[in-house]
Amino acid sequence: MNLDELKNNWNRIFPLYPCVQVSPVTITESGKEAKLTEMVVTPALCLSFQTAIVKDMKGFLGKVTQQKAFNNDCDGAIIFEYNEKFYFFLIELKSNFDTGKLLDARKQITSTYIKLNILLNMVDGYDKSKVEFRGLIASLEPTLDDKLWLSKMNLLSDEEP
Repeated sequence: MNLDELKNNWNRIFPLYPCVQVSPVTITESGKEAKLTEMVVTPALCLSFQTAIVKDMKGFLGKVTQQKAFNNDCDGAIIFEYNEKFYFFLIELKSNFDTGKLLDARKQITSTYIKLNILLNMVDGYDKSKVEFRGLIASLEPTLDDKLWLSKMNLLSDEEP
């Protein structure tokens, strides 16, 4: 399967959430307090998936599980092909370099990964063994306080006291 076949097969099953072939791709964050509102990714050629489809799965998963992990999803999802392998990037934008927010971003990427796999496995010709998923968290540069805190954390022993 190539990108064209994946796009056509996806769009046939999910016409309300079409994926499109584009480059560059603009990932946006629309939160009211967002400081990092946009990131442009420029692979040679890729498919961009509407993350609205995984956000819309929240209602279903909320009814069948008590896991709050499915409540949030990442800001962007793109796939591109390189050396006969697909690379799927799940992208989350964070407005500051806060370790708690970065942990939240990791959960958002995991939630999106699970939901997209449910959907992708319904697409004709999809072979998960030929896809490598990667999470990408983009944030503003850490402040001096963030860097000092990280430096102190690196001085701590990995051994239990």
